[in-house]
Amino acid sequence: MHVRGEVIPKATSFGSVEKGFRTIWIFSLTMPTEAELQEYLSDLSDLSEANDRGILKKIIKEGIATLPPCKGDTAVVHYVGTYYGGERHEVKFDSSRDRGDYFEFSVGEGNVIKAWDVCIPTMKIGEICELIATPAYCYMDGESRRFEVELFEFKGKDISQEQDGSILMSTVREGSGHIIPAAGSDVVVIVKSIVGDSLSEGREVSYVVGDYSTANLPHGVDLAVRKMKADQVARVAIKARSINDKVLSRSGDESPSRITYEVTLKSVDKLKHLSSFKTFDEQMSYAKMIKDKANVYLKARSFEGKYDLANDIYTSLLEELEYLAGYGIEENKRLTLINISVNLNMALVHLKQNRPDLCLEKCNKVFVMDANNEKALFRAGQAYIAQKDHEEALVFFKRLVKSYPNNTAGLSNMKSCEETIRKAHEKEKQIFRNVFSKLQSTGFDGNQNENIVFNSSEKHAG
Repeated sequence: MHVRGEVIPKATSFGSVEKGFRTIWIFSLTMPTEAELQEYLSDLSDLSEANDRGILKKIIKEGIATLPPCKGDTAVVHYVGTYYGGERHEVKFDSSRDRGDYFEFSVGEGNVIKAWDVCIPTMKIGEICELIATPAYCYMDGESRRFEVELFEFKGKDISQEQDGSILMSTVREGSGHIIPAAGSDVVVIVKSIVGDSLSEGREVSYVVGDYSTANLPHGVDLAVRKMKADQVARVAIKARSINDKVLSRSGDESPSRITYEVTLKSVDKLKHLSSFKTFDEQMSYAKMIKDKANVYLKARSFEGKYDLANDIYTSLLEELEYLAGYGIEENKRLTLINISVNLNMALVHLKQNRPDLCLEKCNKVFVMDANNEKALFRAGQAYIAQKDHEEALVFFKRLVKSYPNNTAGLSNMKSCEETIRKAHEKEKQIFRNVFSKLQSTGFDGNQNENIVFNSSEKHAG
């Protein structure tokens, strides 16, 4: 048997060694023969797609979980890399363990050598494996490499709106086509929950993208569907705090920190573009249908996700309306009216969601098209009340009542603002009275104040 030589290199990057590194050798009397090397490799599994034994793997320690990483996941590993065969057989050329830092990379996206992109998706958390790759699957330098790799963690892409890691998505199987569901699209999905090592039987759900609460789906699953293509299979890991109790009870896990679902997008009925219709009448008819669909969610009694869905549909509709042009006075009038209507409805959505600044943005867009619009004046006034700016709110309610004297809600809000302002002024006066009274009780009066000013002026004059 030969004694392995030990190298202490200075690694500049993964898979590279700086020239001039210090080397310590304990020379052996003999090197392993090619036959001995091949005999050792015969027990390793071939992972190469070409079945050319260019990527060989042997499990040293079994992992503790059944789910492997997927393409696009971030893997966290430790590794030790040595040469395999040739004059530098078993000489170490790189090691994350020696550096004391985990190595993180995106799986299957060409950020590491081919052998790693192929091997890592076969591993489980906690697994340690031996990986031997020929030059074609590593550094193309004529030398094979051996790696000892330990997988500590992997995680999908963060698709949460807050980017706080609460919703992670992995692609188990790529989809087909180019259609990606948008808010308001009708889809059919198959959803299975994963608890430990078991996968539930799953259920087929037909629902409108964005209306996840009606379908008893977690918001995280709905967000994932919006990034999928037909026939795609995704794994979605959601922190339990992000799931309501009703949906959580269906998962089957009594005390989870994170619930994992496997989601298959079976079919998607994409909303049509207004530009796909030939005539202006068809465009307006379809635009009204889309607006009415959003109105249903705006008026819904169950609010979870409904306002967001309504807003998403309105937003998409407005984006398309921007590219339409009417011909003649009548067509332009119809186009203006539907733009006003959609902006007004979005203003109402923002009011319901307590976003007065966004509500005002939409009202201002309406004022550009109709400077004295009744609903815009009222909603702008309400938005300023929500911002505690009653004086500005009063300005809009006075304009409303002047133009629309029969608007009783506007009149009521105007009087309420006037009363609030009056009370605020009275409160300010009382505060000043109290301050002045306390000053007088300490012997500080107007004459003393004059002396202070006089003395100050005298000092500056000097």
